[in-house]
Amino acid sequence: MSNIKIGKNVIENLTTGMYEDSKIIYREYIQNAADQIDKARSENLFDSEELYILIQIDDRNRNILIYDNATGIKACDVAKKLGDIADSDKKKGENKGFRGIGRLGGLAYCDRLKFITSYKGEDEKTVMTWNAKRCRELIDNPDVSKSAEEILAEIIEYETIKCNESEHFFTVEMIDIKSENSELLDENKICQYIACNAPVPYNIDFLYSNKIKEYIDSKGYKVDEYQILVNGDDIQKRYKDKLYESKTYKMYDQLYDIEFKELYNSKGELLAWLWFGVSGFKKNIPSGSNEMKSIRLRKENIQIGDATTLDKFFRENRGNGYYVGEVHAVHKDLVPNARRDYFNENDTRVEFDAELEYFFKNTLHHIYHDANTVKNSFKKMKVYEEKSEEFESKLFVNRDEKSKLKKN
Repeated sequence: MSNIKIGKNVIENLTTGMYEDSKIIYREYIQNAADQIDKARSENLFDSEELYILIQIDDRNRNILIYDNATGIKACDVAKKLGDIADSDKKKGENKGFRGIGRLGGLAYCDRLKFITSYKGEDEKTVMTWNAKRCRELIDNPDVSKSAEEILAEIIEYETIKCNESEHFFTVEMIDIKSENSELLDENKICQYIACNAPVPYNIDFLYSNKIKEYIDSKGYKVDEYQILVNGDDIQKRYKDKLYESKTYKMYDQLYDIEFKELYNSKGELLAWLWFGVSGFKKNIPSGSNEMKSIRLRKENIQIGDATTLDKFFRENRGNGYYVGEVHAVHKDLVPNARRDYFNENDTRVEFDAELEYFFKNTLHHIYHDANTVKNSFKKMKVYEEKSEEFESKLFVNRDEKSKLKKN
């Protein structure tokens, strides 16, 4: 029996071909760092230390660094844990990342990709350097018939550097970001992307952040949150209790309260819980001035898809645009697909979709639709009153003329 060859194009499929938006690479590296922080917390490895994720964007030199001070990786495990493809020891349904492919994403956007790590108790840190530029050249060259394994063997180098035994960290360095991926170096856009997608806390200025936390605590739910710093700025979800016009940024409405809802399957198991804001529903919320518009889907507090992912569950797609809120999927069988734009197909997802659709098409639809009906009725009443006043203010020659105008 001949050996099976894994073609070189699999590398491209797992890097350039995997993501439509280059910014997703931040999400991939953040979720890997979050998993290691979870591990450190669950094993009480560093009780006296604050664990965090640090991102440095060097626009001038076109470099990106993503660092966490969690467990790091033992020197003897670096080659296997970071070199093997789609062979992760993480558990599906428990860890945020589990497919063993997310770390490869950086190969598509820079010339060199470095993983630098140290494990507490070891006096050396390991540097694993991937020649991303050379990797792309080999993949794009039709005359190169090397397998994926042969290409990886050619582009990866290792070195060890002495360090303090107390150090424990993992660093991703993306060096020489490609010109076509300059968006990755736009600090404002990256901060906004992370605020929407990453597992960060609610903005402390958000009026209902405490109410959400109290609800979570009262139900015994678990919502993961991490301190993520981008060039020194502490990133938080950018929810606001006021809604603004798109051009003037003048407040036109506000959230008067928030409501909660739980979704269960036929076995009585919790599928998800959600919160949504109750406003005056005066109009579809303008996107430009309200970046957290729409009810968004999250798993392990990481956004699934984007602001439009749940549009399809409303009677009309625009319905989601009247709301602000989050659906937190919690059932272990609701597993994000490889692109993290929705969940894998299974029976649990079918029930989740049905429950979500029923609530959105009935309760949420009627809330904003009835609000619009009432609002339009008030508008009609106001117009009638104005016309009546105008009518009564007119001077008539005789009663016959007045009666004639009333009929018209």
